[in-house]
Amino acid sequence: PAPAPTQNNAPVVTSTSPNEADILSETSVELLANVSDTDGTIVSVTFSVTAGGDSLFEDEITIESFTKNWDLSDVADGDYAIEITVKDDDGAETSVTVNVTVDKLEPVSELPPSADPPFTGTIFLNQNIIKNNDQTTFVSTSFEGTGSRQMFDRRVNAFITLDAFLFSAAYDDGKIIEVQVNPEFGNFSAAQVEADLYAEAIGRLPSVLLLDVETVWIHKGLQPFGGGNNNILIHTDQGVLYENDGILEETLVHEASHTSLDAAHSSAPDWILAQTEDNNSISTYARDNPAREDIAETFLVYLAIRFRTDRISTELEQTILETVPNRITYFDNQSFNMYPIR
Repeated sequence: PAPAPTQNNAPVVTSTSPNEADILSETSVELLANVSDTDGTIVSVTFSVTAGGDSLFEDEITIESFTKNWDLSDVADGDYAIEITVKDDDGAETSVTVNVTVDKLEPVSELPPSADPPFTGTIFLNQNIIKNNDQTTFVSTSFEGTGSRQMFDRRVNAFITLDAFLFSAAYDDGKIIEVQVNPEFGNFSAAQVEADLYAEAIGRLPSVLLLDVETVWIHKGLQPFGGGNNNILIHTDQGVLYENDGILEETLVHEASHTSLDAAHSSAPDWILAQTEDNNSISTYARDNPAREDIAETFLVYLAIRFRTDRISTELEQTILETVPNRITYFDNQSFNMYPIR
């Protein structure tokens, strides 16, 4: 008898950006689906956006990055459904729907000329907010083999698909993060060195910052780290510089704040009110990007004055409290899980 035909496995959507229930407050958003196919290749990803059953657009993406920029500048505030349909080379399809809310922020009032932020960027303020010998929740990594993964690479400023080294990083609070290492590192042993280094450093961050971190992307290169997309992006040549400057963990706090805090807090009414009442920002970077960078810039100094006062000067503590008192109070009221910081 003829052999039975091989059954085609449908493609899988592992994560999306935006996430379910996200609030979109900027004037544009990058639509992204992390997808995989165990027995073939992905040929297209289609993004369809509807509101109340009415279609705004449908766009099939066939280039490998599988991303779509959605311009929100003329989109009315309200609830929208993003349907993501993935098709493989055998014609199998998988669809997921993500429901989001567009609620574009009103611009924060311009600050008077006298209200100049005291700093340019907060990751450079103090090397000891989190030290490289502080307690970490990291337990171990286990090598899970290699697999096709979409990873953003700042060297080409795009998502690329790689057969990455995959590690499962375990933490003592039960958190599991998949660490995806670019195959450019050459072999499993070299990749594990990088995976262990950064997984351990990430474990020194408070648990609240790991809530939405599902993956870590590690590449070579002298490019900035990144946060968002349920991920932390690392370029190791830049990581060496951060280590040498003593601010690796401080930088990771900043990026993980993007990943785990921005969506829930950057457009929250009480946060917007705190920004307005403070009438200043902790840094020029936060001032110039109030919707995108203010949370990440401010959370690090919040951590410093509430949990590491013994490691900063009285002058620095006073400057922070005088500049952003309402933002500090906002964070106080969130009852964040700060383990293992406290």
